[in-house]
Amino acid sequence: MERKIRVVQYGTGKMSVYTMRYVYEKGAEIVGAIDVNPSVIGKDIGEVIGTENKGIKVVALEQAEELLKETKPDIVIVTTMSLFSDVEDALMLCAKLGINAITTCEEAFFPMNSNPTATKKIDEMAKQTNCTITGSGYQDIYWGQLISSIAGSTHKITKIKGSSSYNVEDYGIALAKAHGAGLTLDEFDKQVASVDRISDEERQELIDSGDPIDEVIAIGPVPMMKAVVGVTKPHNLKTMVSLNPIMIDGTGMCGGCRVTVDGKIKFACVDGPDFDGHKVDFDELMKRNSTYKEKEAHDKEHCRMYKMAGGDK
Repeated sequence: MERKIRVVQYGTGKMSVYTMRYVYEKGAEIVGAIDVNPSVIGKDIGEVIGTENKGIKVVALEQAEELLKETKPDIVIVTTMSLFSDVEDALMLCAKLGINAITTCEEAFFPMNSNPTATKKIDEMAKQTNCTITGSGYQDIYWGQLISSIAGSTHKITKIKGSSSYNVEDYGIALAKAHGAGLTLDEFDKQVASVDRISDEERQELIDSGDPIDEVIAIGPVPMMKAVVGVTKPHNLKTMVSLNPIMIDGTGMCGGCRVTVDGKIKFACVDGPDFDGHKVDFDELMKRNSTYKEKEAHDKEHCRMYKMAGGDK
């Protein structure tokens, strides 16, 4: 009989209740658990997931490396925070020890865009120790994309109506804090909403202040990315742009995502989507993007889903 897959659970909050149950349901075994919460450290994981005791106690974060060396797991499941910078230490520890790891951290789904420095560092270490570090994220694309799938296969649509909500308590304190739970309107504005508001002058002041900036990553509408490059180029500040908006089929067949980079023709779906922003011909790109504007405006008038959504209202 083959031996069971040995798993260490890194983080024993609300999400881990489900991941640890799944581990046992799939026939694997948990050989260790790690957390920072004093109220769960020392508890049997069976108490955490609401089952009989499993004989595995939750240990403090400070004992993480010792536990991993001692238990030699096949994989570590990291279910702690939503930002890649918050799970970096955990993933780097696994990479250093040559232990496979997977995390539900949302940003880890594709962190090369948002945190390339940490991603490359972990990737290089994992390659040296011959292990895999996987960011599955916590995907909500299924229910988010479901409405368009159903509409696309429907002959006649008379009305589209939907709503979604969730209780952040089901996901743990980290997510609740990220959403600003418990804050007053003024506190929310200062601590959460304010990060989206920065003027051109403030941005320039930040660049000119001398604070070390290794790289700028721009992801969004093409005109916005062009504007970002316009700010960083005079300072010779490395700037990566993600040309996802111009991708169509993702195979390189249609040519719709063609872009000139450093004088050479590239295709965002196969050569990118990330490019050196200083080398992208944005003027040509924006001109190409406007080729079908008139037809798009005409077809928009006949789009059923567009009309149901209220049109330009």
